[in-house]
Amino acid sequence: MLPEVPLVVSVAEVAVADGSVDAVSPAEIPVVGTSVSSALSDPEPSVAPLGWFWSPPAHATRPAKISKKERDTTSEAIADDINFCDENMHFLSFYDMASPAYVGREMLQLRRSNARGHAEHGWLESRHTFSFAGYRDPAQMGFGPLRVINEDRVQPGMGFGTHPHQDMEIISYVLEGTLEHKDSMGNGSVIRPGDVQHMSAGSGVTHSEFNGSKDELVHFLQIWIQPNERGGAPHYGQQHFTRAQRLDQLRVVASGDGRNGSITIRQDAVMLAGLLSGGTTLEHVVQPGRRAWVHIANGSVTIAGNALHAGDAVGTDDPGALQLTANGEAEVLVFDLP
Repeated sequence: MLPEVPLVVSVAEVAVADGSVDAVSPAEIPVVGTSVSSALSDPEPSVAPLGWFWSPPAHATRPAKISKKERDTTSEAIADDINFCDENMHFLSFYDMASPAYVGREMLQLRRSNARGHAEHGWLESRHTFSFAGYRDPAQMGFGPLRVINEDRVQPGMGFGTHPHQDMEIISYVLEGTLEHKDSMGNGSVIRPGDVQHMSAGSGVTHSEFNGSKDELVHFLQIWIQPNERGGAPHYGQQHFTRAQRLDQLRVVASGDGRNGSITIRQDAVMLAGLLSGGTTLEHVVQPGRRAWVHIANGSVTIAGNALHAGDAVGTDDPGALQLTANGEAEVLVFDLP
């Protein structure tokens, strides 16, 4: 049986799991916290509550085996980076619980901002492009290895407590304000607009994120990409890209090979960022066997006749040129994925 291990979840996940909306200030963010297993009221749980990381309490018996069919088709199998246990009390990561969504059914998948999941906790407002924590939609499990795009707004002086991650490439992209980061690798940084911050969770890491400002909220995108290999030592990276480097072009900011000075991630994926002047048209070519997801961070862009606004997105696995035309100033992220 696995040992009882103190674990911490983010404040947002706590709020989802137990109905509370309590936040923490930076001064209250712990290095480690109490075990969440004490919150399990069922002495023989079949799965952990969605939104929690957990270790089985001493009195817990083996959970019922989760069949592959259940993993692939039921909403109970949907989680963010959550761990479940199999019949031998071994952790099952998201990889074991569901297959990445595939878009072959249609040439262009349109995802409107107002159709996203929404969480409001007072100190935090979050919009979820894909299933995350309390928002569960079997049709929105991700796009290839792109698992999470959360648009978060955190109030001044508030933040996410120290919490763990494993086997996930986590990217923060700040749109407004500043985001402060601390992790178990000893890193401490401040992330500003133009910065791309990356944490490869690997075999396991803990971190916290908070808004250190006294009067400005921080508005940022939290992006999770599944790695192409599990395990490995966690690592951290941060790179600034100037306005000139992103203006009227799609600049590679993260990639599997670190091309053009980009952040290196553990996946054969490329993340590009662009700042578009009004009337500018940019083109991204989707190669055969690849797919692309375009997220509108700010402004308005037209793609294939569809006017898209902040928070909207489109995905395609149709080979060929994808043209993005700005309807005024706009900011976009493009993910080129296997």
